[in-house]
Amino acid sequence: MIRLFIIIFLLSQSNLLAQNKMLSLMLKKNKISLELVSHIDFSESFSLGKDKVSDELEGVLRSKKIKIENNSRYVISLSHGWTYKRDVELIIDNYKGVIIDSYNDDNVIALFESSKTKNLKESLEVLISFLLVENNKISPSENKKFIDVTSHFKNIQAFSWDSSRPDSHAPIGILGDHTHSKKDVMLSYRFNSEIKSNNLNGNTLMSQEHVIETLGYDKYVSSSIFNTHSIEFMYGITDDVTLMSLFSYHSNMMKVIKKNTEEYNSSGIGDMEFQFLMNFFKKRFLKVHSNVGFKLPFGSIDRKFNGELLPYSMQLGSGSLSILLGFTGLFQFKKISAGFQPLLNVSTNTNSRGYSYGNLFNINYWLSYKLSKIISLSYRQQNIINSKINGMDEDLDPWDISLNNTNNSSYKIIQSFFGLNTSILKGVFKNFRFSIEYAVPLYQNYDGIQMGLDGKFIAGIQFSPGGHKHH
Repeated sequence: MIRLFIIIFLLSQSNLLAQNKMLSLMLKKNKISLELVSHIDFSESFSLGKDKVSDELEGVLRSKKIKIENNSRYVISLSHGWTYKRDVELIIDNYKGVIIDSYNDDNVIALFESSKTKNLKESLEVLISFLLVENNKISPSENKKFIDVTSHFKNIQAFSWDSSRPDSHAPIGILGDHTHSKKDVMLSYRFNSEIKSNNLNGNTLMSQEHVIETLGYDKYVSSSIFNTHSIEFMYGITDDVTLMSLFSYHSNMMKVIKKNTEEYNSSGIGDMEFQFLMNFFKKRFLKVHSNVGFKLPFGSIDRKFNGELLPYSMQLGSGSLSILLGFTGLFQFKKISAGFQPLLNVSTNTNSRGYSYGNLFNINYWLSYKLSKIISLSYRQQNIINSKINGMDEDLDPWDISLNNTNNSSYKIIQSFFGLNTSILKGVFKNFRFSIEYAVPLYQNYDGIQMGLDGKFIAGIQFSPGGHKHH
């Protein structure tokens, strides 16, 4: 008999655990939160307003055998928001409300919210199930506790994440800075222009005469401009996993001096980048996600000019698969937001021309200030540590030009970016973000003879059809 009781007890506990797990999953799916401070006597009656959410909630309460009357002890007040489905049908995608105890001076005893509602009836059924579970945890004698609604909403406003702010995203030069909810998408375009001039060894300026006559190179590179057009696509696979893909087109030019000045050019599609952004911490003003991805070698490494193979830096791709590893932390306060992103790029193999690029360690940290609801300013600092190219291309003469020599390929750069961001909230450009950044180098140190960095300009447009609400 005792064994039978033990088996029955274990089965009941197993069933209870399964129910609790299912409830937790449904709460997460519908993004439901609940704060209940006093015991609710469900033998008493409830009253609701007259709107679609209240009508659905009334049906759920009646199915639980809960009384609905006009003059009742408990009053449920609700509000809700709408969104478009396929741009033609308005549907309710969020709601929130309070439960008032009319027997105790109309004080609020519960607050609830669903910030992402896909199926309204299902969401309300989960809410009431959760309410019943939480109510069982409170003693019936605890019916004199109330919620200061004014203080509560002040705290929410002060500490909850607001994705509609112009500073809620990182500066435009940062990739993979935020995640999306399931099935949300964002499309971006970026233009990046990097200008270089002069020749440095370490951080010392090298003259044309020194490079050619003393060091023995045949040619001298006087300046270069590297322009990149990028299309970024982001898609929420789940609420916690976002795919980011980047497709780039490069247009490069450098001026080379021997007897006369020549312009070397190369242009075309670059390597394709993919990142999986996975949330692992998300609390009010702080969010952290991992950046894990790879680069596919779609860019050419065989580009020539006047029949000669171009230097490494003028090629359009790496020729080898690269792995990306890092994470992003985002902070948001009343007027200020900040972020931190370390990212490591590691080449996994030697390419078809006998070399591979060295590891690139890129650390970004930034601070943004919200000037208004639609405009923010940003300051970003980038620290780059790039190691030497491994191997060499046998078709490149290392003494023809300094950029052909793999000994001239590792460097350290620190640069400051100043940015402006605007987020459009209504009108023709609703759900668009327009951003610019300009960089100046603070410190640069090169191993061997390399081009010095003068500055960098980045401009971008980001568009999210469903708005930036769930970013």
